[in-house]
Amino acid sequence: MGSIRLARMPTVPPAIARSFLARTWVAEAMRLVFVVALFGGCALTAQGAEFSRGELSRALVALLDSSVLEQYYHADAFPERFPLQVVDRAGVGFAEGAVEGAAVAAVVVAAGGVPDSSRAELVVDQVGMVGADVLMEFRFPAEGLSGKATIFLPGGAGARIKTLQLNEY
Repeated sequence: MGSIRLARMPTVPPAIARSFLARTWVAEAMRLVFVVALFGGCALTAQGAEFSRGELSRALVALLDSSVLEQYYHADAFPERFPLQVVDRAGVGFAEGAVEGAAVAAVVVAAGGVPDSSRAELVVDQVGMVGADVLMEFRFPAEGLSGKATIFLPGGAGARIKTLQLNEY
């Protein structure tokens, strides 16, 4: 029986190994940042997303009824703003007409339709779906607000706001 001789692998000095790993990590991080910057907006578009009218309605009602957004409606001070007009700039096909189930009076303006200038608008610019979450980017021009919402749609009925971020412009 012969003996097995193992070849010795050349060792890399620790300083070079750390430098290589650091450069590799930085390169991967930069590639990831580039990919997210390049394709990040794609997650919030209507193209390629599969929505049912029921899912869209549930998400819209949750957004309209959110306490964070509700404080900007000022229904008592500006009753002429209502019914609030939902303008579908994302082109996802919200059901036209009155929004059923929302606490605030709202109506969806037909795609390509012209909103009534005397009423306030909630403009939905982008909509996407990731798993059971609907992602919406929207504006409320009457108060100078833009926002992003993540809305969880559990199986069955209802919807719940997971995150809602508002910015004044």
